[in-house]
Amino acid sequence: MPRLRVDRILDEAKHTGDPVHLIRLFGLSPHTAMQYLRAAHPGRHRPSPLQP
Repeated sequence: MPRLRVDRILDEAKHTGDPVHLIRLFGLSPHTAMQYLRAAHPGRHRPSPLQP
């Protein structure tokens, strides 16, 4: 993925904190949207108990 797109998604994740917004705006999967949100707000999201 081009670096500019990654930066744009991370910036949007920092400002909105809304996974649905990221999914609709960038066409991301729910899993990918949550990865961006966790990267943008590392202390806000707990690890998923379903993830290995």
